[in-house]
Amino acid sequence: MIVYFRSAWNFQNKLRRAMDARMPASSGRTVGPPDICTNLYRVFCSRKNVTKDPTGFVRRDTEGEIEALRIYEEVMHANPELTSEQVDDELVKRIYTDERRKFVEGAYRYARVGIIKLIDSQPKSILVEKEKRKLKSILRKTVLQLPPPADVYGDEPDLLTKNDVYFERLKDGTRRLRVGGAFLLSVKSLFNMVFTIAHELGHSIDPCELLHEGMRPEAYDRLTACFRREKILSGPGKRAECSAGDQLPELFADWVAVQVTAGLLKKYATEFDKSQLLDAAINTVKDLCDEDENFKDVDFGSHPPPQIRIQSVFGTHPIIRQVLGCAPSVQTHCGYGWRPFAR
Repeated sequence: MIVYFRSAWNFQNKLRRAMDARMPASSGRTVGPPDICTNLYRVFCSRKNVTKDPTGFVRRDTEGEIEALRIYEEVMHANPELTSEQVDDELVKRIYTDERRKFVEGAYRYARVGIIKLIDSQPKSILVEKEKRKLKSILRKTVLQLPPPADVYGDEPDLLTKNDVYFERLKDGTRRLRVGGAFLLSVKSLFNMVFTIAHELGHSIDPCELLHEGMRPEAYDRLTACFRREKILSGPGKRAECSAGDQLPELFADWVAVQVTAGLLKKYATEFDKSQLLDAAINTVKDLCDEDENFKDVDFGSHPPPQIRIQSVFGTHPIIRQVLGCAPSVQTHCGYGWRPFAR
């Protein structure tokens, strides 16, 4: 699989560093501090400095935006004769380099394949073939838009210096995923890149997006019921789903991203040593910790609190806990096939 990534998806630099860091397989014991298995959120978010895993690191959102603006100012000062459009083109050349584009494109392909595998793995009693075909069709039609040229983001030029990554559906039905320039400067970790892209791709098939397709698989009702049962979904009840402040779409997108990155972490469980594996897991959701620090005591609106996203969604996945040397979570990790009696 690693060779496949290199040749087909241009993950060369990230994967080469990862492979160079190979170490003997984990012994199965806890890889981090003793309380990581009981309070993964606290352990992850207590890391205030930049965490480096074998594939890279994750900086604060603001640091990437400051660097992007610095590059923008350098371009303007060095080329006062350029028009604003020409400045944007030069900015794109410096930020959206071939290497960075290939990194994002590789993560996009990996995430899309991972979500499709998740869908295909469901038995017919969970997702029928018609539902599977529709979900996979939506994913395949969701286009990754990256400059150059700069006018790819002509309707939103500020995105070139922003840390935003988002999915959107246009009035004509086109679905697209966009990546801000500052994000490319902030995120060097393969694990965080895959998680972020998988999260946004997950939005293309989230429960509220599917309303536009006139479909609501029963599997989605089971998953949502589990979120409520485990008290990780707050806000409006079922009657008010997809209204303002509903956290279901974001929670679903997190859940999808966790399914994809759990497989990625498992892949490297025998390649990294214990501390490297812990660093990779931390970097997967590192930017969620930053949200918590920057917005303490704030209503997160449509986003669940970071503690829920990290501890109750990411931290309960059986594979992730196994990779970190932890026993299965006492709290249920929800799934498409959840039943009220399946505790």
